[in-house]
Amino acid sequence: MDLLCPSSEGWGPLSPSRPVDFTTCFEHGVLVTGVNALFLVVAIVRMRTLRHAPMLPRALVVGSLFWVKLSLAVATLTAS
Repeated sequence: MDLLCPSSEGWGPLSPSRPVDFTTCFEHGVLVTGVNALFLVVAIVRMRTLRHAPMLPRALVVGSLFWVKLSLAVATLTAS
């Protein structure tokens, strides 16, 4: 068990040393994993619905607004 949770607080869920706080192992092992699993399920469902949706016309997809959004996104990523 020490390999999975090296913290001295253990798996918890409540920390014995900090009042009203989860242990680090409980947060990383249960809460974060649960949120990530939920995200994967929602992403898979969304990808399936988008895959079966009708395609948009090319004139609607690639226009001047598309290039403005793309350049703003690149500038934001470069600046951060």
